Amino acid sequence: MSLAQQGNILGPILFFLLYHIPYYFVRYYGGMIGYKIGSSYISEAQESGLLKSVTKGCIILGLMMIGAMTFINVPFKVNVTAVFAKQKFVLQDVLDQILPGLLPLGLVWLCIYLLKNKKVSVTKLLVGIILLSVVLGGLGIAGK
Repeated sequence: MSLAQQGNILGPILFFLLYHIPYYFVRYYGGMIGYKIGSSYISEAQESGLLKSVTKGCIILGLMMIGAMTFINVPFKVNVTAVFAKQKFVLQDVLDQILPGLLPLGLVWLCIYLLKNKKVSVTKLLVGIILLSVVLGGLGIAGK
């Protein structure tokens, strides 16, 4: 990268040689090997228990992604403040000290629970979330 940024012609040439040529060899031969031993490997992996371990790892990765995406994309903050013994108490600060993003994560898990176990329809869930956000926002309890 630094060679290419400096305008040196060696930058793109090295990139091509070090990345693209090995990439195409691995892609071609990997595809051929996968085609030849693919189905037999899957049945061997299932018999040995390797497939179960890979599936469990994928489930863990998926749950981590749900948590990360929830933290980034679901803004839910509580605007509850009080004064106790001349000290200002902010509920959101306390929740963030316990676990940042605890409320959005709890909201997502509640939605997953309602969808999966209680068989609540997606439409009812969306309408409920909208009504809850309007009520909590109108009362000044929740908001960004």
